[in-house]
Order: sequence, then C-alpha cells, then structure tokens
Amino acid sequence: MGRLTVAVRVRPPVCEPELDSNVATSSPQKTTVNVTGDNVILNEATPKHGIFQKVFRSRQFKFDQCFDSAKSQEEIFQILGATVLDSLLVVGQNCSVVAYGQTGSGKTFTMLGEPFQPGFIPQFCNYLIDSQANCSVSFYEIYNEKVFDLLSDCRKALSVRQHPSDGPFVLGLQRQALKSSDDLKRLLQIGIESRTTAKTVSHHSSSRSHAVFTIYLNEDKGPKLHLVDLAGSERPHHHASKLEIRESAHINRSLATLGNVILCLSCTSSARNGSKFAPYRDSALTWLLRDSLGGRAQTVMIATISPEARFYNETLKTLRYANRARSIFSHTGDSENRGGRHGVDDAIEAELRREIDRLRVALADRLNHHRPPELDHRFKVCHCIRNAEGQPYVVRYDSNTRSCMTSPLPVVHSDDVPVIKRSKSVALSPIMDQSPRDAPRTRAVARGCLLMKTPAAPQTPSDDEHVSQLFPSALLLQPCLAVLLLLFALSRLVICRLRKK
Repeated sequence: MGRLTVAVRVRPPVCEPELDSNVATSSPQKTTVNVTGDNVILNEATPKHGIFQKVFRSRQFKFDQCFDSAKSQEEIFQILGATVLDSLLVVGQNCSVVAYGQTGSGKTFTMLGEPFQPGFIPQFCNYLIDSQANCSVSFYEIYNEKVFDLLSDCRKALSVRQHPSDGPFVLGLQRQALKSSDDLKRLLQIGIESRTTAKTVSHHSSSRSHAVFTIYLNEDKGPKLHLVDLAGSERPHHHASKLEIRESAHINRSLATLGNVILCLSCTSSARNGSKFAPYRDSALTWLLRDSLGGRAQTVMIATISPEARFYNETLKTLRYANRARSIFSHTGDSENRGGRHGVDDAIEAELRREIDRLRVALADRLNHHRPPELDHRFKVCHCIRNAEGQPYVVRYDSNTRSCMTSPLPVVHSDDVPVIKRSKSVALSPIMDQSPRDAPRTRAVARGCLLMKTPAAPQTPSDDEHVSQLFPSALLLQPCLAVLLLLFALSRLVICRLRKK
C-alpha cells in the first residue's frame, strides 16, 4: 500500500529591513530552519534560560522529501512529478498535488512559478502537450465557501452537485481543450487575473481563495489530476477589517476540515477495523477533492515554510500539519478504473471468475442431464400452457369447457416453473358471469397459472415416489448445496489471503 507523499520546501529568506526592534532579522545567520537529508530541524526563536546558560529548544520532523532554498523548480518537479505522471498515465489513478503553508511561503510560486521558472502546473501541462495526450483543463477558486469559475467571463457562484457514479462535481464549470503551450499561457493568464487577492502584512498580493487547476485525460471517466494552491493559513491581524476577518475565518475553517479529514483517514489506516467518519461535506474544498484524498489516489502534499525567526509559530504549525498528513496510507477500496488494480488482485479476480464459470457449466450440465422424470413431466405441462408466439392461452370458462376443466390435471406449483408469464389480455367479461363457487378456480386461470388439486390416487405410491411428488426440487438439493459450499469456502479463502496482505 502506497503512502501519501509529503514534501517540505524552504523558501529563501527575504532580505528586508526589520519591521520592529523585537523582531529577528531575516539574515541566513538567524534563520530557524535547517534541512539535513529528509529531516527538518526547527530551532526555537526565543531561547529559554537554563541553570547555567541559555537553552534553545529544537524540534525535528521527518518527511518523504525535503528541499532547501537551493533546489530549483525543475529539480523538484523531476523528483515529485515523476511519481505523479507514472500513476496518472501508466496506472490510470486520480492524482493531486496540494501546496500548503502560510502566506508568503512560496505556495503560488511552487504551483505557478514565473516565466523563466515555471511551476508544477506549467510543467505538467507542457509534458502532456509534448506527449500528445488528449486532455482538457478547468480552473476554479473557492472563495468564502463559494465556487467561482476563473475561466468564465461572468463571475457567478456555481453549485456543487453529487453524481451517482462520478462523485462531486461543479455544475456549469467550463472545460477548455489543451492542445498547445499558447493555450496554456492564455488560460493561466485569464485564471490568475480573475483570482481573488489582497494585501496583507505578510505579503503584498496574498491569495484569499483556494485555487484548483484540474487536468482531465482522455474522456470524462478517465483519470484526472488536481493541482491545488491553498490559501494562507495565518491568523488575521488585529487591525484587519471585517472582510479580512471573514475571509480568514472561511480559509481556516476549510483548512481545519481538511486536517480533520486527514486525521480520520490516518486513524482508519492505523486501525485494522477502523470506521471513523471523515467529514468531507463540511467544506467545499474537501468535498470536491474527495476522490483525491486517501483511497487509491496518488496524493503529493508540498508544505512550504519560511526560515525567518519571526514566522516561527506559523512554521511550526505547518510542519505539524504536514507531519500528521504523512500518516495516511492508501486503502485498497473499490475503484471504477480497472487499470489501478494491483497485479495480485488481478490474478485473484481472474482465478475466481474462471472458477465461477466452471461451476456454472457443471451445474447447468447436471440440471439438464440428471433431471428426474417427474420434473420433466411438470416442465412439459408448463410449456403446454403457452402458444406458438410464447404467450399464454386466454382460457374462457364457460359451459362448453366446464367438463374438460373438471378433469384431473397434474399438480403444478409455481416453485417448479422457471418462468411463468402473466397474461396481459384476459377476457374478464366471461369471468364476471360465473357462479361464486367457481370464482377461486377462475381467478387462478386469469392469473396465468393453473393451480388445481388432483383427486386421490387409487394406488398407494412408495415412499420415494411420495417424496419426489411432494418435493421435486429436493432431488437437486445435493448438487446445489455442494456448489454453494464450494463458493463459500472459496470466498473465505480469498478474504483470508487479502487480510494477510
């Protein structure tokens, strides 16, 4: 089972003058973050006084990948993007890349980049264009829990609906075909200009919404790739306006819901029989990304942090958030895309299908060649009720047919008849003229079934013949029971094997 890939990227320190005398400078000598291999060491910004000297407390976090400020956009994409492209194009799984962090830590730069330093979105699209893949894209934002299409000329809130088989989707969201790099530049420019931004203390152009860029491959039911640029996770400033406080409340609520979903998935993966409910519907972000969180989806989370000492609390919060997300394990749940199954599951499924086909053939052969004579006679009686077109005769009960209807007939039960068609055209006018004592027999004929009792036979049948007359289907009980027991044992064996794995 594959694990959610969590990577940490440290942005370069910003060389700006100190904002306050109590705020540490952003020079490299006074940074609080050190990257050693796959570990991130966070040093405490304010030292604690020990008995003899000042003590700096440090925290260490381990992740799948850690990138310092010297790593370029292309190097990071070659490391993280290779796994995503393999799962998307070869295996056929849904994938997602999520950038999480505080405002000004480099989320938008990691996802979009600059003209000479393209981010994940341009690099993924250029790779698919060079591969001549048939794909389309959509670009929308989630602002104050409302979805807006960034590629549409009309800014109108869209509704989120639930499809019976495809899951959640945005009603009225536009999809644009992606055929060349010029199309990509045009769509990105339109989307970036339409996105909601505002000036904050940490950044002069902070994103106040979650942006989701989705790439659809081949067709509607093909795999898709979500590239998500989350909004900043910092607290609002004490001088913030009501609009900024409202924006921060919605942003923190959606990020908290995402954290709760991650926590539920991690608890479910750690417990063998865990069934904790994940609150996907509490936020539009988690509801739309449901098919990319856990399950068979390949997910990459990039946590961006700042090395500056004045952002120590925000950096610690981001590292804890990413460390909790790292505990998610993929489940082997059902998936519509058959290409996402493992080789072992395919072999077991093929073996079970062959066994089921063999048992069906054996059961049909036994029913056809070893049918008791009494059951053959009852099948013939049932087929005599039908005419040449396959429809049952319309039996009219009048004085001419009274004598033949009172003659003894073999007992025909509905359990012994494989298919009994009800007549759609029954002459009801003669039926209404019958006497009350003939009403039960007339209603039975109108229903298309002849359920009549035979008079007592003059001879006394043997015990075997008596049992076969009362229970004709009991003669077939032994082979059917054997087949059912075999299928039950086979299913138990498969369940045991899957649990061991």
